[in-house]
Amino acid sequence: MEPVTEEMAETVFTEESDVAERIDDLFSALTPDEQRLMRMRLEGYSAEEIAAGFKIEPNAVYQRVNRIMNKLRQYATRL
Repeated sequence: MEPVTEEMAETVFTEESDVAERIDDLFSALTPDEQRLMRMRLEGYSAEEIAAGFKIEPNAVYQRVNRIMNKLRQYATRL
């Protein structure tokens, strides 16, 4: 392995910043409730835990996640 140069580190940092910016752009297309649900899912909460927080059935969590993912895919193609 070769040592990490400053230029390599800067490239990785820039790429990570670009990814973070793109994720922020995608999340901006979501409603506050959709954002909250996706954050909980990404943080590892189970469907049951999310359902309890939203006062819905666990199956509804899966349906909402699927709808949100489709919405994000459509939005991402327009970026």
